[in-house]
Amino acid sequence: AKRKKQEAIERERKRREAERKRLEKEERERERIEKEKERLKRIELERKKREAEQKKEELRKLKEEEETQRIQEERRRKKSVDERKKREEERKKEELRKRQEEERKLKEELRLLDEEERRKEAERKRKAEERRKEPPKPKWNWKAVDYSLDLTVKSQSQRPTCSAFASIRAIEIKLAQLGKNLDLSEQYFYWASKPNCQSIPCNNWGSAFGVGIRASKNSSKKDIPPETSCPYQNEDRPNNQTQIPLRIGCQRDGIAKVVKYEYFNSVDELPSFLDKNHPVIGGFTLSPAYYETKAFLSL
Repeated sequence: AKRKKQEAIERERKRREAERKRLEKEERERERIEKEKERLKRIELERKKREAEQKKEELRKLKEEEETQRIQEERRRKKSVDERKKREEERKKEELRKRQEEERKLKEELRLLDEEERRKEAERKRKAEERRKEPPKPKWNWKAVDYSLDLTVKSQSQRPTCSAFASIRAIEIKLAQLGKNLDLSEQYFYWASKPNCQSIPCNNWGSAFGVGIRASKNSSKKDIPPETSCPYQNEDRPNNQTQIPLRIGCQRDGIAKVVKYEYFNSVDELPSFLDKNHPVIGGFTLSPAYYETKAFLSL
């Protein structure tokens, strides 16, 4: 019985030892599983952290790219604005330079015209003084110069272009005396007589025929076009006296120019010019009676 009891004790001991080992094994397995779970959890957290950092980095790069593009676009826009402003400033400078150059040329032309007028006035006074010393006997046999009554009479309508009509008619008479029957443009000559109104519309009324005569003489080519290329416009345009822009033919189709002219300011010289068959352009001060008279003068 004692032996059986010892065997039972031994079996119980072995059973308990086996149970203890089993429990230890289960505990180790549980710890291993927990550690594995913890490891996998750390790996997952690390992965999520890397993904978050990657997304954050991608977002940062995207923002950097957007900011770079914005800065580049702003620079391009600013450059475009600066270039446009620069071009505008250059255009304004060029326009100012051209205006100043035109004003300089006009002043120079006016200065030369003044010098020419002073020279001719001095010459006139000299001749007048010579005539006083030895008075000539002018021929007062009034007559119409050749071809002056053969050309068709033109109408200036209600426009202040009498000087242009007188100048063109004098040129046409002289050409007719040379065998050339031409109908020239008063529209062009009025424009040529008003240098301050050739590029900018103006409301300055009337003109001086001497300016257009000198401009034609100083021209390097035939400048006066025919009536067909630059026809006269009967309707007055008060705020655009020269009616610019002119037709292309007005400045392209020149067929005549002034080669020579003489200026005088004394009635005593008039007969000698008429005797030489020269047409004369005159400027006269008109009294109010001129606009009231019903008289008709004929030669």
